[in-house]
Amino acid sequence: MKVAVVELRGGEHGVEKLAVLDSERLCGLDQFHSSAPRQAFSHTSSVSPEGGLCALLESWNSLDASSRVEIDEWARGGLDIEDAHIVAPLADRARVLMAGSRRFAEPLKDNAPVVAMLKYKSAFADPAATIELPDLADKWDVDAVIGAIVGKSAFRLDAAAATDAIVGFTLIADVTDRARFEEEARTNNGLMAKNHRGVSALGPIVWLPEDPAAQPSRVEMRINGELRQAFSLDDLFWTVGDLASRWSASTLLPGDMIGLGPAILRDGHQKCPPAKIVAGDVIEISCAEIGTLRVTIGNQKNGSR
Repeated sequence: MKVAVVELRGGEHGVEKLAVLDSERLCGLDQFHSSAPRQAFSHTSSVSPEGGLCALLESWNSLDASSRVEIDEWARGGLDIEDAHIVAPLADRARVLMAGSRRFAEPLKDNAPVVAMLKYKSAFADPAATIELPDLADKWDVDAVIGAIVGKSAFRLDAAAATDAIVGFTLIADVTDRARFEEEARTNNGLMAKNHRGVSALGPIVWLPEDPAAQPSRVEMRINGELRQAFSLDDLFWTVGDLASRWSASTLLPGDMIGLGPAILRDGHQKCPPAKIVAGDVIEISCAEIGTLRVTIGNQKNGSR
């Protein structure tokens, strides 16, 4: 099932709903309705009219097949995609932990270090946004990243159990201030370089595979139509379960997200380097199960605003 958080057009500004994406239509799923689903992510005790996306993520896999069919059939019809603006499916309090390692030219080895680079919610724009890069920096690039969404609390889990805690996937356009990142590389954190306000993007939807073992297929990133990156989760040195297990040491909560991309490619980064971006570029990140995350790079904005 594909789920989107949408802001309705023509109605009260700022009112959001959870919706199921069915082909070319968004179908209202009112039983998971909240006036602000992204703020309601932490209300996960039950699936109710007050529930949020995390309630859906936690409970979807626990429903039997007949219940899922009933919910899907009940939800069909009623809300055209033209009537809604899709917003980034990210909880207010969620942590986005980007998996990174030193981007060596040679293949990674068993003792290679992996670090979690934190991205704030404020770093993300909505799908289909025009991103304005601050003029505080002049070297920008982007990676295509798969966001694995945590659907239930995870604390000190092994890799198999941590894998079971992942219930959905989305796409991330991970934009980096490369000059600042090179300065911060001494500490391996990339905190400031990856958190300029609204320069990355996330979405457009959350894919909830019915098979818990399923994972997204090949991800491709094009800049102005030119293929710049392509990979699958099988190409990465660490699995989703490996990283979720490692980072569950500090507890992962519903709505948290683990970003997996070219920075942890098994064969080294040279086969899939970050793509430089400038004003006017169009970034398209596509995956068959999730769709296409598309953003445009606008003119640089004054960093003092």
